[in-house]
Amino acid sequence: MTSTPLGATRTATVNGTTLAYREQGEGEPVVFVHGTLSEMGATGHAAWVARELGL
Repeated sequence: MTSTPLGATRTATVNGTTLAYREQGEGEPVVFVHGTLSEMGATGHAAWVARELGL
């Protein structure tokens, strides 16, 4: 598990596929999905904007 400003990275296996995710903050979940040619950090700016908007 690695830690970033966006929270600790965790993994879960779903239908035989390993998915990486981060949990941060409180309240209703917001899910960001990136494409296969990008990496998890690509959603960092979107997560920052969501946090600033109180989502």
